Order: sequence, then C-alpha cells, then structure tokens
Amino acid sequence: MKKIDLPLEPLDVSSTASHQILRRFIGCALDVHIGGQDAWAKQSKIERLAVALALNRTDWLQQEGMSIAAAIELIGPVWVSHLSLVERQIGVLDKS
Repeated sequence: MKKIDLPLEPLDVSSTASHQILRRFIGCALDVHIGGQDAWAKQSKIERLAVALALNRTDWLQQEGMSIAAAIELIGPVWVSHLSLVERQIGVLDKS
C-alpha cells in the first residue's frame, strides 16, 4: 500500500487530547476514503458520525438515524472543531 503524506496545516491545538483526536479523526477518514463503507461500518459510533460529516455523507448519517444537527451535538466540540480540516485533507486526496 502506498504511503500518503497529507499536507497538514498549522493548528492551534490547545491540548494533547485534541491533537490525539485530530490524528484519530484523520486516520478514520483515511480508512474510509480507502476502504469505503465497509471500513466506516467497523468504526465506533462517534467515529462513524464524524467521518460521515467530514465526507458529506448524509446517507450514512440517515443509516445511523441521525440528522446533521444531532450528529454534531453527539460528537462534541473537539471533533467538530476538526471537521473542516479533515474534510480539506481528504479533498486533497480526491484531487491528486
């Protein structure tokens, strides 16, 4: 498998926990980008919801019985704070 280097932007990461969540979030999104819905289905509920939001997969949110607003509320502020960055990073892969 080819290694993918993502051009991460500088972050104002206020805590180690936030940075760990960001790394986890990017890893989950990459897994799904490569493995599709099968990879997504194996993730935790929070990971599934966050990745579905980042990848703009409202159909997956519907499978979870969640609206966009409910998913945002459930994943919490730290995951939400990383949504746009993860979305951009996966977008970079789509363009390459």
